[in-house]
Amino acid sequence: EGERDCLGACLATHEGSEGAAQGAHELVGEVLVDETSDVVLAKDLRRSFHRLAKVTRPPAAYNLKRPGGGPIFGSVAPHIDDLPSALLAWFDGALRDLPWRRDRDPYRIWVSEVMLQQTRVETVVPRFDLWLARFPTVAALASADIDEVLAEWEGLGYYSRARNLHAAARMVRERPSGGLPDTFEGLRALPGVGEYTAGAIASIAFDRPEPAIDVNARRVLARLFDVADPSRVE
Repeated sequence: EGERDCLGACLATHEGSEGAAQGAHELVGEVLVDETSDVVLAKDLRRSFHRLAKVTRPPAAYNLKRPGGGPIFGSVAPHIDDLPSALLAWFDGALRDLPWRRDRDPYRIWVSEVMLQQTRVETVVPRFDLWLARFPTVAALASADIDEVLAEWEGLGYYSRARNLHAAARMVRERPSGGLPDTFEGLRALPGVGEYTAGAIASIAFDRPEPAIDVNARRVLARLFDVADPSRVE
């Protein structure tokens, strides 16, 4: 009840401000808060999630257990069907403008996923644009000499990724369509494409219902299901 009173006061303060939901006083009671960014999601009377304005509140340490000692999933389970829409609503409000998110070109998405393996986003962003300027298509990459490819990759580390990209591009060039496979199985057959990368490309570029489970998804699921070590979640 104290949490609800705090949220009610915060929402009342921010109601009508830029980004706040219209009619926030008509919420029916389900409220989710992202503790890190103070993004508030709530249901309106039509039972659809939307993002409210960010609120100012004292920082609270995240605790996997609820005050009563039970796992967090016990309180989440009744709303499990709402989680996808709530998560997407949060993403719409918190997403960053990244160059590989501006379209659904399979080649661009593939390159970004490979570059982001074990490399920070801040490092990848400028190198991604330079790579696309040098190798704008799969055909351009396949036609390049491996030394050119490795030179363009310099600074990103883990050079086997560049070699695999180059080898995979040459395989793709020989396909009848000349484009990337549009199935999980077809993508997995390419050098350097693991389960996560295949799932990410298939779902983002080709709208396939394939999972892409990385450490971030494991962390969320571990919190929901009260798993102490998310690295071991299968």
